[in-house]
Amino acid sequence: MLLGVYWTLYIEVRFYAMVPVLRKLGDIVIGLTPYLFVAANSVHYARAGHASHLLLYVTYCLAGMQISLWQRSRLGLLALALCTVVVGTSAAFFTPEQPLVF
Repeated sequence: MLLGVYWTLYIEVRFYAMVPVLRKLGDIVIGLTPYLFVAANSVHYARAGHASHLLLYVTYCLAGMQISLWQRSRLGLLALALCTVVVGTSAAFFTPEQPLVF
């Protein structure tokens, strides 16, 4: 286990390694990726009985990329709202011990 704030490096390194690949694949892939991570975490949850912290936190980072797309007018407000609801709902489901996630 990592101590203090260093646990975030585990998440950040993986996320930032994905960003160049996602940028090359384009906005459509960036827009779909949070849903793919929610689906992957759902499969993990069904198999293991608990969510993957890595998948959950990277999903938050991917949701942040949606905000960036929206700010640059490359994603509509409705698509951003849908992503926010899906990610927030999945976070609330995957972390029932944290009632204020959503």
